[in-house]
Amino acid sequence: MPIQIAASSGRRSHVEILFPFTSPIRAVANWSVEGIIGHEKSRCSISKEESCNKIDDKVAMLKSQGKEAVKRKDYLGASKLYTKVRACILTLIPFLLGCICVNLAHMAHVNQYMYCTD
Repeated sequence: MPIQIAASSGRRSHVEILFPFTSPIRAVANWSVEGIIGHEKSRCSISKEESCNKIDDKVAMLKSQGKEAVKRKDYLGASKLYTKVRACILTLIPFLLGCICVNLAHMAHVNQYMYCTD
């Protein structure tokens, strides 16, 4: 569902916009903006210990299961599997951007030190 994708990608403002127009989802115990975001974070959380290889393996496995579901003409099941793939990939983006920002800040600090010392 769009609200789940927005929540899993960390887009609170989108969740707030979609919330009044979305019917409650049974799997989400706390039907609120915070509850939906918390549910999605826990559903597809990626611990810092997991390597990129494990994440790639998980995504590849879900995609493979999705292809098999399409072959069986289980389109609803395939859709759910591909939604999980997308949600997991989207949760990586803020993590990767955070890493990039930290590295850029470090590089800026190093450059400032190198070029601004008297």
